[in-house]
Amino acid sequence: MYKNKIKRVIFLAIFVFLVIELIFSNKIFAEEEKIWIDTSHWEVQNTHVSDGYWKSSENNRWVDTSHVVSRGYWSNDSYQVWVDTSHWENSGYWTTENYSVWVNSGYNRVNNYSVFVNSGYTSYNWVNSGYWRTYSYNVWISSGYFNIEKSGYWEIVEEYGWSINRLYPVIGSAGHAQWRVVYIYSWINTSHYETRYSSSWVDTSHWESRYVDTSHWEQRQNTYWVDTSHWETRQRSVWKDTSIYVRQGYWETKSESHWIDTSYTVNIHS
Repeated sequence: MYKNKIKRVIFLAIFVFLVIELIFSNKIFAEEEKIWIDTSHWEVQNTHVSDGYWKSSENNRWVDTSHVVSRGYWSNDSYQVWVDTSHWENSGYWTTENYSVWVNSGYNRVNNYSVFVNSGYTSYNWVNSGYWRTYSYNVWISSGYFNIEKSGYWEIVEEYGWSINRLYPVIGSAGHAQWRVVYIYSWINTSHYETRYSSSWVDTSHWESRYVDTSHWEQRQNTYWVDTSHWETRQRSVWKDTSIYVRQGYWETKSESHWIDTSYTVNIHS
């Protein structure tokens, strides 16, 4: 509470001082300016309430009455300058001189010549050919037959107590001989080699190649550049310059006026 009273007394003293300065001084001007005093606050419900009011206050502004005093005077000065009168004196003469120049020249020459061209191709054709071949071969033939030979003989039949021995006995005698027939079988082998003959076709069909020679002489041309470039000596007229540069001049006195500035600034403080 005590601090608030002090603040109010100080604020009142400053306000009275500003009013007095405004009345008795022409250097200070009071300007009215609106200042926003924010009285926003938080309520218990934690809701921000935007509130406030505009308050008028006074500010001081410095008015500068300083100024510049412009003054000075003209001063006459003299000085010397160099006047250059240097110049060229033209002279010379014409003379003839020799010089070398490279001349690019030449021509195309056509050359005819003969060349032998080796060429050709191979021709293929199918040849159907062949022959019949007769040949002989031996074959073993297994063969044969049975041969029957019939023969006989007289068999003497001996009787008890009496026998006869004669070449041709007669039946009815005291003794007799019986004719016996005998068959003899024998295998007659006629196996042998037999020569036989056969024919077969021998196919000699084949591809036949034949080279066809088309080699020949051809007339051809070629073109080549014959370079006849060379150096040539020529003459020309040349101007020989004998001009010279003459350096000369003189000093000249000149005068001129210039302004000497003695201006100054006056600073006024109140």
